[in-house]
Amino acid sequence: MSSTKDKILSRLYPENKPEHRLTVLVSASKVAEIKRIAKAMSEISGHRVTQTMLFEDAVDAFIEGCMADPQLGKFLLNSEQSEIKQQGVAAGPAEPSPEQNEEMSNGQVMSF
Repeated sequence: MSSTKDKILSRLYPENKPEHRLTVLVSASKVAEIKRIAKAMSEISGHRVTQTMLFEDAVDAFIEGCMADPQLGKFLLNSEQSEIKQQGVAAGPAEPSPEQNEEMSNGQVMSF
């Protein structure tokens, strides 16, 4: 079964796992489509499916796709191992300040 189908099934029949919130730049039309998908999945599953959950699934699928790519995955695994050796314990990347986020923005920010 594909990763995307697994993600869809996991939302329709969820397991308890921690949620993470993201702020992303998204066009209004895409937000409307995500809302429709979240609502439909919520109705089918009988469990609340949020827009944030769907974005998290999309990010997970993208990361899995990148790691599955032979050339890119090899590079990512090697650079991750180098980072761990250099830092001892991998600490997450520092988040930019709100001012830096605004400077890097190329559109409206929508929080879910």
